[in-house]
Amino acid sequence: MVGGKWGAAAIAGGLAAAGAAAALLTLKGSSAKPGDPAKPTKLAHQPDGKDSSASFKNGIADENTVPDKA
Repeated sequence: MVGGKWGAAAIAGGLAAAGAAAALLTLKGSSAKPGDPAKPTKLAHQPDGKDSSASFKNGIADENTVPDKA
């Protein structure tokens, strides 16, 4: 016997804790990453509305570029 009823409870509790840890690690792996290409990190536009995000992200100086607020 593994310590009576408390030994069985300790084993069951350990298995539950391991399952909870595995679930949290699974959720952590599925979250979005900061460098996710789905959303550019720096956005900008011209006064006439044209997109200037690519040049703004690459640091190309343009006096008409207006950064968007996040």
